Amino acid sequence: ADATSTASVAGSIAMAYFTNLVKAMIGDNCDIDMSGDVVVNAETDTNARLIGGALSVSPSKAGVGLNAAAIANNDMTYAFIGKLTEIDAGGSYNQIAKSNTDFMNLTAAASVGTNPTGNSVGGVLNVIVMDNESKADVGEGTKINALGDINVEAIGDNWLLHITAAIAGTAGTVAAGIGLTTIVCDSDTIASIGNSAQLISKQGSVKVNAEYIQKLIAVLISAGISTSVTAAAAVANILVSDANTKALVGEKVTLQGYKDV
Repeated sequence: ADATSTASVAGSIAMAYFTNLVKAMIGDNCDIDMSGDVVVNAETDTNARLIGGALSVSPSKAGVGLNAAAIANNDMTYAFIGKLTEIDAGGSYNQIAKSNTDFMNLTAAASVGTNPTGNSVGGVLNVIVMDNESKADVGEGTKINALGDINVEAIGDNWLLHITAAIAGTAGTVAAGIGLTTIVCDSDTIASIGNSAQLISKQGSVKVNAEYIQKLIAVLISAGISTSVTAAAAVANILVSDANTKALVGEKVTLQGYKDV
């Protein structure tokens, strides 16, 4: 926005919302006999780029540049085998639930004024929420026999790059740059074997694995520039992370491998 009178205001809003449900399932009381490999695979791969900016230029009383961005992501990724199922694989057996997220959020707000008389504000507000589940489960009483390796895995991989800038400049009385970011990450990554299940590899290894990887990079820049009286700059970053990662084996379970377990 560009003005020569009382006020100049510029604003932008960028939003992205994702909800993904991916299931790979074999039901109860099934009988599966394969000469080769058996693969039960569920995978989500979410990729987003948000870029937002606001610029206000005013030689007058007030100039305001505001930017807001929001990302909400909910991935539910399940690889399930039901109860009392029997699977025979002539090769390997792989049951994998995997969730991948790759987000980049770039936001900036700037306000420039050359007085008569003062007031320039640049502000940025960001809210990012990630709530993801990856679960691989073998039901109670299920039997899995394989010639090669047996892998039951739940994997979560979150990557976030966040850069925000709020800049205000004036030759007059007040300049303020303000940035606020809130990031909430909640994840459940669980690989589980039900009671009385049997996983037997004749020539390979047996693995029950839960793995969660989280990489968060946040860069916040705030600047207030004034040639007289008042200049202020402030940034705040709030990060809340709750990761629940478990590999669970129930009661009376048999895990037997020719190599490693």
